[in-house]
Amino acid sequence: MKKQDRGNLRGRRYRAAVIITMILIGVSVAPSHAVIILPENYDWESIGDEPELEVQESEPIIRPEPASEDTSKVVLRLRAPDVVPKGSIFLPNVCEIDCADEVLMKELQRIVLGDAPKPGEKTVVYPRRIETSLRALGLRSGDFSIEGPDRIVLESPSQRIPMDVIEKTINLTLQEELDPDGKGNVEAFLIRSPPEFHVPPGDLEVRIEDINRPGRGIRHAQVAFFVDGEKVETQTLAVRVNHEIPALVAARDLERGTLLSDRDLEIALVSNRDSNSEESGPITDPSILLGATLKKSVQSGMPITWADAEQTPLVEEGEVVTLVQQYGSVKITSPGRLLENLFHLGQNVKVRVAKTNETVYGTAISGRIVKLN
Repeated sequence: MKKQDRGNLRGRRYRAAVIITMILIGVSVAPSHAVIILPENYDWESIGDEPELEVQESEPIIRPEPASEDTSKVVLRLRAPDVVPKGSIFLPNVCEIDCADEVLMKELQRIVLGDAPKPGEKTVVYPRRIETSLRALGLRSGDFSIEGPDRIVLESPSQRIPMDVIEKTINLTLQEELDPDGKGNVEAFLIRSPPEFHVPPGDLEVRIEDINRPGRGIRHAQVAFFVDGEKVETQTLAVRVNHEIPALVAARDLERGTLLSDRDLEIALVSNRDSNSEESGPITDPSILLGATLKKSVQSGMPITWADAEQTPLVEEGEVVTLVQQYGSVKITSPGRLLENLFHLGQNVKVRVAKTNETVYGTAISGRIVKLN
């Protein structure tokens, strides 16, 4: 081998050895940069022993960045509100928001964390719920921080509604409707107690907005609750109504065929049967039954109805009567003929108009005058 070729080979070997040495030294002193110091005027082509290598460390090339202060875009500090919100719970209701970005701040203020608790109920807001909403805006873990307690409890204040207040209000309403003159008696009872409910604290007023059926029996009352003049709750409640009115009853045990007189009759409170049939309804005027004959026996204290007595008609079926019809200040009269017996004043009777042969109904205001309905 020529001397020049041997020199090139030795040079390549030496360079390879230097590279390997640099790698080994770099691993042991990482992350420092290794520098190889060669002898002055070293001839790569010369033949002889490889020089001894001296390793010197320099300053690191990559320096770690100093720890930066908190760069969060949003800082939330949880705290319980002074007043429980109504409707929905917004993020500002339960925390203070520190955000320099005005656009992002508006988005944060619109975050809804759920429904506000109803009176007497409570709702708990957890930081995890808030974090979920923040991530929905595109914020990552390093973009926000949440400080404060591990939960916020919202409890809405309330007042309970005593059932006796509701029953009293229903009774007063029915008394005005069914017995305005105060001669009878009205009692209403809730069929079942409604589930317990609460309304906000304040000046409470209970109103009956509707009672859907006249007379006695079961009704459905629509009850409204107002606090400080504002309607806050409506309940529909079933009530049983007992309505008593003054009416004629037997003063003693009366046999069938008895000719009724003053000593046979007295006034007492009896249940209003709320019947559309005049014959089964109670009688309040004693003069109507005087001289009538009982068609069946009646026990003492029991009411006497139209169906119990046989009366002598004031005007018999087929008799002519005068029909009166009022239009404002104008009164029109015409002849008619009774289609049924007239027993007492105030009776609703069926009449045929003489001129037109039309069947009409009217109220007897005297023995021979019927006011058309």
